[in-house]
Amino acid sequence: MEPRNPDIFEKYFQHSFTCFNIDIATAHACFSLFKNRFEPLVIGLENDMHTIEASLSNPNTGDLLEESSRGTTTFFMAGKSNEGAAYTAEINIRGKLHRIPIVRGGCLAEQTKALCRSVGLEGQAVCVDPVFQHLQLVANQIGFFTSNVLVGGSLA
Repeated sequence: MEPRNPDIFEKYFQHSFTCFNIDIATAHACFSLFKNRFEPLVIGLENDMHTIEASLSNPNTGDLLEESSRGTTTFFMAGKSNEGAAYTAEINIRGKLHRIPIVRGGCLAEQTKALCRSVGLEGQAVCVDPVFQHLQLVANQIGFFTSNVLVGGSLA
């Protein structure tokens, strides 16, 4: 999420934290929102489906601000060589081969968005349409039913 006025946001949230909860744990790992701009590092996750939820903390009380959460998201760890994937789809974009792990229960729409974002073509039909169609074709060929849909160049 992006604040409407970053300067005012930083003024009021300078003592706030970004907190993450993985796999519906009983605790959250929190990182300074502004002072330490490093990406959090999580180690020890098995190749499998996982969940994550992120929230901001209240700068005055330290409590989680439930309104700042977008809810729980599911993600899949495939491993360095995609060994945890049921199948790996390959697609060539801008002359570079990309290997995309496919797993039952995964979200082809989110994988499409992530891949197109990583090559600088976020939300552009020239990337989104062929990548999504290719992933959907591969998923159907290996017997994974997908309910993800493509609507007018954007994923729904």
